[in-house]
Amino acid sequence: MSFECIGWGVQQNTGDSTSKLILLMLCNYADENYSCYPSMEHIAKICHCSRRCVMTHINKLQKSGFIKKEKIKNGVKNHNKYFMNFKRENISPNTNISKKENNSLLKPKNILEKKRKNRNFLAG
Repeated sequence: MSFECIGWGVQQNTGDSTSKLILLMLCNYADENYSCYPSMEHIAKICHCSRRCVMTHINKLQKSGFIKKEKIKNGVKNHNKYFMNFKRENISPNTNISKKENNSLLKPKNILEKKRKNRNFLAG
């Protein structure tokens, strides 16, 4: 599993929630070369959708340029190998985010923390 690839997949705007889910599942299975070869039946089982739905969204992702699909013939069995269009330059520390914003993105927010009352507000 490549955490860089999953991080890349989260940042992508696929335009469709099912496409994003399938892209994230492909990223989850990606190796150090950002490639994977899970079966469509396996992806359909994990994503709780049909095999046809997986085929449709993989084709959308391929047309949009998020992934490349290559058919591998291995004797009698054939399978697809998927390559993520991940580039290391996409996730770099030299982005336009300031250090203050970058640090706030890394720190988890405590949602259970009480909100402070605005003491500058005077109720009429």
